[in-house]
Amino acid sequence: MLAASGGDPVGDPRSPGREVFRPTLDRLVGAGSTGQERTLVLAGPGTPHTDGDLALIPEHPQTGELWPVTPPMMPVPLAWDTWRHLAFHRAPKPVGRSIPIPPDALPALLPNHRFEPNGEIFLNVLARLPQVKQPRLRAIYDRGRPYNYTLYNF
Repeated sequence: MLAASGGDPVGDPRSPGREVFRPTLDRLVGAGSTGQERTLVLAGPGTPHTDGDLALIPEHPQTGELWPVTPPMMPVPLAWDTWRHLAFHRAPKPVGRSIPIPPDALPALLPNHRFEPNGEIFLNVLARLPQVKQPRLRAIYDRGRPYNYTLYNF
């Protein structure tokens, strides 16, 4: 999402996953950034067609194919279970369990329902993307290396 936005802020009060992704994106990009704010929409099976700059799309669970979007919208692929949860508020089925997790136990398993990436993995993936050459993304990358692999100090 960060690479697709070019380091611009991503936000829209109606966007799906706003409360999940926004705190981390604001920390990385910087709240109040002067870049153009990109709109984030949800695209996929069972969702109405909407226009936006970025689209959260599902990755097919068996084939890995991505849901198509119309340019100039930039796709942001998500694993099927993650996308389904954002689109339909359905919790993923627990693996290796014969009984479902009670709904009141889910908040304890998903603290604050926020996305918090692993800093080292994040920086390694960002380093391999061609978009890291863009000034804003390069600045984010440079703030995280070489000594700090945690995003909490960005």
